[in-house]
Amino acid sequence: PRQAHLAVATATPGDSQVGLSWTASAGASQYWVMKTEGFAGCDFGKARVATVTGTSYTDPEVANGRQYCYSVVPASSNACFGQASTCTCTTPSCAAPTAPTLSTPASGATGVELLAVLDWADVTGVSGYEVQVATDSAFTNVVRSANSLIASTWTVSPGLSATTAYYWRVRAINSCGGTSGWSAARGFTTRGCVNLAAPTLSSPANGATGVALAPALDWSDVASASGYDVQVATDSAFTNVVRNTTALGSSAWNVTPGLSNLTTYYWRARATDSCGASAYSAAASFTTTNVCTPVVATYNANLRTPACGSVCGCDTGPTLVNGRGTLSGGAEPNQPNTLGATCADGTSGTYHADESIDRVSLKTVDQGLITPGKQLTVDVTVWCYGTTDQLDLYYTTNTTTPAWTTVTTAQACTAVGAKTFSIPVTVGSTTGQHAVRAQFRYGGSASSACVSGSYNDRDDLAFSVVSAVAASPAGPAAKQVQGRTVTAR
Repeated sequence: PRQAHLAVATATPGDSQVGLSWTASAGASQYWVMKTEGFAGCDFGKARVATVTGTSYTDPEVANGRQYCYSVVPASSNACFGQASTCTCTTPSCAAPTAPTLSTPASGATGVELLAVLDWADVTGVSGYEVQVATDSAFTNVVRSANSLIASTWTVSPGLSATTAYYWRVRAINSCGGTSGWSAARGFTTRGCVNLAAPTLSSPANGATGVALAPALDWSDVASASGYDVQVATDSAFTNVVRNTTALGSSAWNVTPGLSNLTTYYWRARATDSCGASAYSAAASFTTTNVCTPVVATYNANLRTPACGSVCGCDTGPTLVNGRGTLSGGAEPNQPNTLGATCADGTSGTYHADESIDRVSLKTVDQGLITPGKQLTVDVTVWCYGTTDQLDLYYTTNTTTPAWTTVTTAQACTAVGAKTFSIPVTVGSTTGQHAVRAQFRYGGSASSACVSGSYNDRDDLAFSVVSAVAASPAGPAAKQVQGRTVTAR
């Protein structure tokens, strides 16, 4: 028997989806969702797009701005079916979210910190927020802003000026590009100038030894500070400052470029805000290590190859270049891992039955920072198919437009399986980003740094070459402001 006419279905448009709902039909154990789109409307061409047992369905296969029409047919398990619901049409769209409501600081708040923490109410269904801070309520002079914030809070950075009135507002953005209007603006006034305390140094501990060449320096947070300056010197009077940084947003710094090995250094930090700087902390000393532990490289999306910064050694690790191309069982991550993604790998064979480069590492012989003219040892670990396999190594002092210099060629495998080749390399005479290329090939000859072949593999490793540690130029002159030492920036 045919079922009773189904109650009219409702269609609710959303962002790239349509939500359908209907009332249950007596005797029905399932419902067929019928759909048409575009000019067909309700007149013809309906296709069943879903069979459900409940009384609702969300159709995700729609495009914003296009009309879709639906009807729902009740059916029973014996394949009897009733009349379809009245056809209903709707057009999904990317609707703008509602504007956020500001929470803190309160409107008209005074004494607000220069690194003001702005907070607002969450807006449902959004992918991010934009914030503006201005010196006028019309926002013609926006002095700080942030985009693509995920959380409904933001600490203003860089810090604001003291004793200054500001206005702020927020708007929400959803994943389809819909943008809310701006929230109602609020105003606040920042605090006046205060005497910042000097930081307390935390690590490395005073007198520490065996410290890494790119040490992580850490010190205590200072209340009301909006930034920090740090100096590293080879003498306790800081007349020979070799590394320094200013306006750090946090109370930690990884020294870069790296330092020399087996050398004693002194360091100190001070807090800053827009009024000036605190006194420097008491200095602490440390002595760098004489053992180089290569840094694990990371994939550089601009170079298209693994790379390290200023270090004593650089290592792709066990996974970064392991395998070859799209090799069965051993596809190489980010292949081909060559500068500019040139020179594709061969794709024939099976992982660890046929040829592949599995790891590339290098470090200085003297265990110190990589500087011009030093000696490196480059280790290349490969998987040998047999004694016909050969390794070539090349070097370039320019990773943007590489001109490859041959270091060695035709280093032969002596057996099947894993083998590590260790090859000496002299660092070029210039600073900047350099690279080595390992080329592993099945037979043939080393006619270039990119010999094609179904079983051939090439991997590059980039690294920074820096000048030997030297004194920094004298800093800008200091002056007294409100009784505090201020250094021009």
